[in-house]
Parts: sequence; C-alpha cells; structure tokens
Amino acid sequence: MRFLKYITVIGLGFLLVVSVTVALLYHYNRTFVFDTYNEIRPLFLRGGGDKCLSKLEERGISFQALGNQGDKICPVLNAIKITELPSTSLSSSIILSCPAAVKFADWVKKIEAKSLTHMGTLNCRKMRSFGIMSEHSYGLAIDISKIDEAIIKTHWNNSGGKGRKLRTAAKEACSYFTNVL
Repeated sequence: MRFLKYITVIGLGFLLVVSVTVALLYHYNRTFVFDTYNEIRPLFLRGGGDKCLSKLEERGISFQALGNQGDKICPVLNAIKITELPSTSLSSSIILSCPAAVKFADWVKKIEAKSLTHMGTLNCRKMRSFGIMSEHSYGLAIDISKIDEAIIKTHWNNSGGKGRKLRTAAKEACSYFTNVL
C-alpha cells in the first residue's frame, strides 16, 4: 500500500512539472507550442480503411474514394468526396476524411435535414487567432451556413422553429464531432 502511495505522489509530481513546463512554454514561446502541436497532430489521424468505405456504402451515400490526399502538414487520410446523401440535398459535393464523412452522414440523418448549404470543407490553414492548424486541414470539418430553410446568420437567435432547428442541430453535432461552433 505504501508503494502505491509513493508511485501516486511521484506521478502527481511529474504531472505537475509537465503542466507547469507546458504553461511556461506557452506563455513565453507560443510559437514553439503551436509548431509542436502542428507536427504531432497528424500522427493521431486515422483513415478507417475499407471498413469505413463499407459504412458509407451501407448508408446509401454516393461518394468517390480519393485515397490519401494532402501533404505532411495537412494530410487527409482516406479522403472521400460525397456527391449525394440519401435524404438530404447538398449545395455542392464535400470532401472529408472517411471517418468524418461517416459521422457527418449520421449527424445529417439524425437531425433529419432535407437540404444543407455549406461553405466548404478541406482547407489547409491555421485557425484564426491561433497558430495551430484548423481541423479543416485534415478533412475533419465542414462550415455550414443553412439547414433546410434555417440560415445560421439570420435565424440562430430566433425563438421560432428555424432557430430551434439550428440550435438542436448544433447540440446533436456535439455527439458526433469534437469541435462545434
């Protein structure tokens, strides 16, 4: 028992040292922290392989498999170009990584969207006000401007049905995606 307490204290001490070090590096050298994050982030991407492609086929999604796209800085693993969804019309085709495409299709089905207008998906860029790469860089994000007749800029704060539709869609998106704005 004493050994476990000793290990726990050492572990907590190590975590504290690492946390303070990262905080100091961030405070005094944000560029280092952002650059390190940008180098490490692509290592955690997964493309889903053939199993992912099968999931899209099972859902009745019309798509074109593009293979791995991008470069070392902005890799998109197992990129997919969705041209048509079974019950939702898209303003134009979208390109996402296969796992993101599956999540996107499931979310659109869940919110029962009949039409969806977007402003794009794939874009190798840093996030505004930060030095870290946007999730768009990896084919993991989509900017949506309109769901059915509900326009985000116009109806988000409305108390009527269109505002509720948008807020419900955003709340549901949290179950599928890591970043929802």
